[in-house]
Amino acid sequence: MLTITPPLQRTPQRIVALVPNLTEALFTFGLEQHIVGITDYCTEPQPQVRTKVCIGGIKNPDVEAILQLTPDLVVANVKENRREDIEFLQSRGISVFICFPQTVVEAIVTLRALAQATRTEEQALPVLARLNSAYEHTTALTTRRRKVRVFCPVWKHPWMTINQDTFIHDMLAICGGANVFAKRERRFPLAADLGQHPGLLDTRVTERDRRYPRIWLDEMARLMT
Repeated sequence: MLTITPPLQRTPQRIVALVPNLTEALFTFGLEQHIVGITDYCTEPQPQVRTKVCIGGIKNPDVEAILQLTPDLVVANVKENRREDIEFLQSRGISVFICFPQTVVEAIVTLRALAQATRTEEQALPVLARLNSAYEHTTALTTRRRKVRVFCPVWKHPWMTINQDTFIHDMLAICGGANVFAKRERRFPLAADLGQHPGLLDTRVTERDRRYPRIWLDEMARLMT
């Protein structure tokens, strides 16, 4: 998914970024003077981000505070940000750049689209060229090599990892890694996810993200040996 809704009518002059990695990209593209709002998770680049207004978290932004900043573009991600917040901003006539890259290639495409939307293609060109070169070089190095089994923890208490529907999985695969939990889906409730529930998947749960399963460390150890 990659859209701007409603469509931009002119070059954006005031931007609010709700995605930390794209906040960094906007700064890299030379848009520091146009970024008026960020989340409390947007911690880079330092010290530039310290001068920007913080509008709250990724999952709980203060949408009224965003409106007060009068942005003409908000940058958001389908999974990181809440649908109701995006739709609220769109209903107020604010253009929202919506992305959801799940692979390295899609991430590069997203950056190119962001540069086009903000009219910074020239500044972004060296960055995109380096990314494409690194992607092609890495792929060439790892294509014929034996995959290395990898466990990638993303949370603790409980331990959580990634499956094959995540950006991290694709990045690891490109670098020669074989995600040992690639086909594992997060199950609900918690007991089912950890194998302590007689049922498998709670089919009543339809909206929750299943890409980050909870696991036991001994389960991980068995898969890594």
